[in-house]
Amino acid sequence: QQRIFTAGNNVARMWDVQSQRLISEFVGHSSYVSCVLARCLHERDYLFTGSLDKTARMWDIATGQVLRVFGGHLDAVTSMYISDEVSEMKKAF
Repeated sequence: QQRIFTAGNNVARMWDVQSQRLISEFVGHSSYVSCVLARCLHERDYLFTGSLDKTARMWDIATGQVLRVFGGHLDAVTSMYISDEVSEMKKAF
């Protein structure tokens, strides 16, 4: 199943590419979601979101639950990157 992730308002959304139907919404930010990044780590699919609320969040795509909130940013989180070290690290979640 091919998926596309979008950001807008206070929500990130997951869509099915073929049917163009909304599959899931990831709700939790208190301001505009400015960036999204999906990644498979340790055989699980995760979504990472950044927001104007000065936080980044890590979501379990299968359950839609927030796993981690990364606070402490001085301004909006507008971009994301996952380094190879994170992808290779031992399972910490």
